[in-house]
Amino acid sequence: MASDRYKQAGGTGTAAHTIRWNGKAVKVRPLLPPAEMSEFLNSVMDACVMRESVMPEFMDLAIRANTVLRYTDAELPETLDGQAEILYGTDLYDTVREHICKAQLDALIHAAEICMRGSM
Repeated sequence: MASDRYKQAGGTGTAAHTIRWNGKAVKVRPLLPPAEMSEFLNSVMDACVMRESVMPEFMDLAIRANTVLRYTDAELPETLDGQAEILYGTDLYDTVREHICKAQLDALIHAAEICMRGSM
């Protein structure tokens, strides 16, 4: 399932471009709009808190999944195992990182780390 957020956010002021990954065309947006930055962070935190328990081991996978799903129109499996297989077993995440604003993604990762420390 392609990210609906990707499709809806076409007017971010930064043109999406197409890259090739694994023989497929993937559209990449270099920047997320501010509202979607908040959604990214909330999604990462939601993935790390289950039944009132903090599970920081899911943070990296959640960051990778949100990066791919929010910055691109690529699809990921719905299961965590399927996502982990693609996000850790291929270079999709690294390829996407090469085509997005590193400062923005670094700021999102830093914010997630601060939130995680506050949750523990």
